[in-house]
Amino acid sequence: MIRKASRGDIPKLCDIYNDAILHTTATFDMEMKTMENRREWFEEHEKDPYVILVDVDATTCDVTGYASLSQYRERKAFDQTVEISVYIAEQYRGCGIGDALMREILSLAKTNPKIHTVISLIEGSNETSIHLHEKHGFTYCGQIKQVGYKFDKWLDLNTYQLHVYE
Repeated sequence: MIRKASRGDIPKLCDIYNDAILHTTATFDMEMKTMENRREWFEEHEKDPYVILVDVDATTCDVTGYASLSQYRERKAFDQTVEISVYIAEQYRGCGIGDALMREILSLAKTNPKIHTVISLIEGSNETSIHLHEKHGFTYCGQIKQVGYKFDKWLDLNTYQLHVYE
């Protein structure tokens, strides 16, 4: 079941993101996030057009993953552009949750008149994420080579975008 995230989800959202920091290149963050940091992040997403959706396992009631639409950049000209993120708990990856979350959050974006463009920044070798975004209509815009350094290697960053206006 997919629903809007609640404050009670913050600990699980923090766990999922911190796991991604420690074990993946899906995020270029390298420092663990605190509960206070995640509360502040959550509060930023309570303001339209930003949002966090969670997927909840019907049997265990565990949050299995989340998708968010966040501020892309602080400059005023970017106000109608949002950045999408999708993170899935390690034990639930490969189960179609990312696809379901992507479908739901893009549906919200497409019906929000405050959103014109959705941007995604994807580590260059993350084929799973690249495939997911392309499946949902995102267009590849380019790559910044060796822009991040994590796990003793240089990482490239791909930019994808989706125009959601009609």
